[in-house]
Amino acid sequence: MLADKFEADRAMVRETILSHTDGCTEKIKELRFLIAAVQTFGNVDGMCLMAEYAMNEFNLRDGVVDRFSTLVGPWQIPNEIQRNRAEFHSNETHRIPLSIASTQYDKRQLVMEILGRCEPEIARHQGIRVGLYSEEKEEIDDRFNRLYVGDRSFPCSEERYVLADAFLAGLADCLQGEPIGEAGNWLAALGKHLPEEFATPWERSGELFCSRHRVERNSCCATVTASRATFIILYAVEQLLK
Repeated sequence: MLADKFEADRAMVRETILSHTDGCTEKIKELRFLIAAVQTFGNVDGMCLMAEYAMNEFNLRDGVVDRFSTLVGPWQIPNEIQRNRAEFHSNETHRIPLSIASTQYDKRQLVMEILGRCEPEIARHQGIRVGLYSEEKEEIDDRFNRLYVGDRSFPCSEERYVLADAFLAGLADCLQGEPIGEAGNWLAALGKHLPEEFATPWERSGELFCSRHRVERNSCCATVTASRATFIILYAVEQLLK
């Protein structure tokens, strides 16, 4: 199943980039891309609960231009069996409890953040301003009204999310070359348990981790996963941009 998705994602990335750039390397460098990483409390009887969400916006010229991450909650799970499973998964992986006392976004706020970056033009018409798209102001710009904006008309289906390694392959196709061979294995290792002393060449002193995971350098952290994936992609195509 993932092999089929990989090929479909690779083709979609390639076709989308070429349609915007005609294969011009300088134009490809200007395109902005979003990469997301998620940590969950596991698939609880068909219900996937989000623990942490992170996004990086980047291009091939400047690298990372915007970062966003948050813990998501709190979650109320009335079913004791489901709750115990989720808590066990939390304790064994990212160590984020189901109930977060601070530094959290609820689901509505998170939807606004994601969609405001994925579809900024549509978001602007609905009064949503986030990240790099928060500078322009409408005549009526009321925070209270924003909280009641729905997410209708946002094209946010699962097909629009592509695998990171498929994105890298499609990008390399547009640059008429191959990414470095180790990149696929590096991407596959992200989000899993790694030695606490593990660090990529692009990070120092735990700076890429969220505040919750920075002390113990928990590699399940979604924030560090998004940043590491971004840097791997940039490094993997560096020679193709010259």
